Amino acid sequence: MNSCSLYIFKGINNQSKNCYNQNYINIILFLFYLSAFPTHTQAPLIDNLIKETDKNSIHDFIKIKSLVNITWEFKNNSLNKSIIFANKELSITAKLKGEGDIVQAESVISSIYNRKSAFNTTLIQYKKVLILREKLKEYFESWEDTLEQIDDVCVIDIKI
Repeated sequence: MNSCSLYIFKGINNQSKNCYNQNYINIILFLFYLSAFPTHTQAPLIDNLIKETDKNSIHDFIKIKSLVNITWEFKNNSLNKSIIFANKELSITAKLKGEGDIVQAESVISSIYNRKSAFNTTLIQYKKVLILREKLKEYFESWEDTLEQIDDVCVIDIKI
């Protein structure tokens, strides 16, 4: 161990400027090393979440939200897996006929195809999303009253 490494946390007292710079560089390199090789990973958590979505005892709304999280997690490193879970999410939302969730699932699928550079499929998906969003907008506007808005409206889900 050289004399510089003894003074890493003591400041620059009794050290030359070069020794201080060396310690500063050593600390930065050490922190970079720690951040480059994480000691924990989310893989076991994602695996457990995937297993939970396959259980029949879990409510469909919880499955949908879990599949959304799984889809986004895989969107960063495995687009093929991401599309699989997004399609599972879409099939459950279609079964429940929750238009808001269907639009969200279709939008995520569009985004994944865009990242995969499958632009023809992306355009088809985005057209579906646009049609569904317009349908929701029309429904919401027909539901709205002509009176001045008194309070905000929070829509959880709309069935058309």
